[in-house]
Amino acid sequence: MTDRYGLRELSDYSSLVLSGPTSLVFIGALDQGSWHSHSANVYVVALERPAAIRLQGGSGWVQARRALIPATVSHRLDPRGGVCAVIYVDLFAPTWSAMAPLNSSCIEAHDSLPTALTAPLLEMYTAELQDTRLTALKQALDEALGVPNPVPLRVLPVIRHMQRAIAEQGDCSLDAQASQACLSASRLQHLFLEELGVGFKKVQLWLRFRAAVQSVADGQTVTDAALACGFAGSSHFSHAFRSMFGVSLRHALLERGGFRFLTTDW
Repeated sequence: MTDRYGLRELSDYSSLVLSGPTSLVFIGALDQGSWHSHSANVYVVALERPAAIRLQGGSGWVQARRALIPATVSHRLDPRGGVCAVIYVDLFAPTWSAMAPLNSSCIEAHDSLPTALTAPLLEMYTAELQDTRLTALKQALDEALGVPNPVPLRVLPVIRHMQRAIAEQGDCSLDAQASQACLSASRLQHLFLEELGVGFKKVQLWLRFRAAVQSVADGQTVTDAALACGFAGSSHFSHAFRSMFGVSLRHALLERGGFRFLTTDW
């Protein structure tokens, strides 16, 4: 598929990453990934051609142009080399009501595109000045996914403390965070499972990823970013990246001309 001017193939553009306080958006071309599960709810929009999704333990591949994938659900995604938008929303601060914490083992797949959202995603991906498109994309996402009513979470202060600890290279272990919150480790683990549907370590890993990706975008090497955010090194970070996203770090961000990065306020 060419862009709106008919001059370039969509797959010729480098990957685009939008990172905000509660969401992470990837737009780019991807091939078939391996089995993986996320620590966030995910909304996938296949912009060029139907993608195929397979649920672990399911009967086979399902074709879809858009899909909502709950956190912790093990699956494979095959966009068949086509450009797709993958929208991640933090479980502890859902940005859109359709992606609020889902304690579900099912993938919600559809064979039609959300037309009001497709154009803003493509505009963002192909425009030379992406920052001028952010407001329009946010409005389209709000309309497609709904603005949530925030639900107070007891684990939110702990998560904020974990984020500060990661930024300052402090101790964000379960024992340290439980002690800071005046709770037992088992009680804190129970609260994470009860309120978010995922365990403490899954959230900890997600927070480290978010911080590391931001550091790479800010100019740090993968190794330096990984070490600063609590990974043992670049190989540990790369292995954990594949287990979380189903593709290698190199394939997602470093191939096809590298990647572009924008910071959002959402």
